[in-house]
Amino acid sequence: MSAPPPWESQQPVQPVWDRAVRRGPGVVNVLLVIIAALVLVVLAWFLSSSLGGGALISCGILALIPLSICIAGLMWIDRWDPEPRGALWFAFLWGAGISVVAALLLGSYVTELLSLALASTSSDVIGPVLQAPLVEEIAKGLGVLVLVFSRRSHFDGPVDGIVYAGMVGAGFAFTENILYFGAAALDGGGLGGWSPCS
Repeated sequence: MSAPPPWESQQPVQPVWDRAVRRGPGVVNVLLVIIAALVLVVLAWFLSSSLGGGALISCGILALIPLSICIAGLMWIDRWDPEPRGALWFAFLWGAGISVVAALLLGSYVTELLSLALASTSSDVIGPVLQAPLVEEIAKGLGVLVLVFSRRSHFDGPVDGIVYAGMVGAGFAFTENILYFGAAALDGGGLGGWSPCS
């Protein structure tokens, strides 16, 4: 009796991403979430002092509307391979807190450097067209990069990157919308006749 062909005795090779061992949240991951949450609390205090507490709450409620649409879409995408809730919270908190603070702190310096390097370019172009995408996208991308290194076992396909990057972007847009709504309220004298500074 002859031996079976070699291809019948071999086991199929599993993709590299299926070999990852899924572990529970580690100390580093918990610390990352706590740090991101603390930065968001400091940012909320800053926004409250500049806009007023009432305006911050009103603008935050308004900003929840587009945020809920974004989160619903991301959760729909994530249903095939759900990501750990801690990692998703970190991604959101990074976007809503750390990346916004980085953009606020570094934006003016980068604008000055770009103005010196591009002296003939209008300041109306340098800020929104050059500085904002450069600083904001790098700040948001660093959050995804942190997740790549800290939650490597949970990156098992391109959809995971889309979900994490989407959560970072949704967090950033949430805080940015609060800033936009607050600025519009201050410029227009309030929200529906109500002054945000009262």
